[in-house]
Amino acid sequence: MNSFREYLVYLIVRVFGILIRCLPRKSSLRIGRMMGTTAYYCDMKRKSIVYANLKLAFAGTKTPDELKNIAKALFKNYGQNLIELLRLPLIHSSNYEQYVKIEGKEHIEEALQQKKGVILLAMHFGSWELASAAFGLLGHTYKVFVKQQKKFIKLNELLNAHRAAGGSVVLSRGAGTRDVIKGLQNNEIIGMVVDQGGREGVLVPFFNRRASMSVGAIRMGLKFGVPLCFSVIVREKDLSHRLILHPPLKLEQTGNLEQDIMTNLRKITHIMEDYIRQYPAEYMWFYKIWKYSNESTTVILTDDKTGHLRQSQAVAKMISTALAERGIQSNMKIQEVKFKSQLAEEWISILSLIMNPFIFQGRLGFMKWFLTAESFKRIMSTK
Repeated sequence: MNSFREYLVYLIVRVFGILIRCLPRKSSLRIGRMMGTTAYYCDMKRKSIVYANLKLAFAGTKTPDELKNIAKALFKNYGQNLIELLRLPLIHSSNYEQYVKIEGKEHIEEALQQKKGVILLAMHFGSWELASAAFGLLGHTYKVFVKQQKKFIKLNELLNAHRAAGGSVVLSRGAGTRDVIKGLQNNEIIGMVVDQGGREGVLVPFFNRRASMSVGAIRMGLKFGVPLCFSVIVREKDLSHRLILHPPLKLEQTGNLEQDIMTNLRKITHIMEDYIRQYPAEYMWFYKIWKYSNESTTVILTDDKTGHLRQSQAVAKMISTALAERGIQSNMKIQEVKFKSQLAEEWISILSLIMNPFIFQGRLGFMKWFLTAESFKRIMSTK
């Protein structure tokens, strides 16, 4: 049964990819946006994660309506990214500039003159699959790490064939450090992502809360003197993309390796944050970014009744103790909820009982109908 399901998924994607490649780029991307919009309204689980991440990152700086619009635009962009992945076999050395305009190629050429290879640092931002294809067409050996689809082996092989169509060499994330070092010794370009460090990553402030980031590239840069160039791809209004290559990072080296890793990682996350703030709908907010954070906040919404507040504080204290046992530092915030009127309080209670929470997901702007302006502002600015 599993084999049949795997083959069916592979066949659907392959046939769909053939059809997409027969269409003009504009039409195929329109289909991608439609797919993204459909997912936005149907995939409540991922939509919930996206909105929670956006709220945590931009609380106090963006309104609920702005967060909702960013979430919707993200789903549309992701649909287009999928279409562009399926269209990668159409891109080659003579036409890639129609798809991607590269800024800063000279930085790569200068870095390669050191004969130590180059590590291209990236994050899950924009159409990173298209960026990898463009890197493979720069005239140098380019290797990139990808996450393998273990449940769908044939689909994984198909997608990797698309990724390698332009000349990129696809590596599994399980590839050893020795293989990477050998590639750098051969003066090759290695693509590595910084975000999503997982359990093995290092915690560093990311939008004012520590998140796990990957440090393998920085370790190599510090130990072996490998140039590290940050790269990011941005979607333009004319359906093309702008691929920006930064000059090699000036790594701080004090002799304390772990301290230097943290210092330089902070520099990189600052660059990441700057781009995400400019183009928030381009970052992949679908995963739990702060899953491995050692920071947490418990927010108490109080109705200004002393007994209720004390009970809530007692529960918050228990939560704090439990989190401390797992090495997570928790702080407590108290926000007073004030309704515009008694009628507003009664209405929101009724709606809370009869409406499914998913109906209101991403629509915290509704709260301004019931809360006073000051109360609404305080709650919306709370992470």
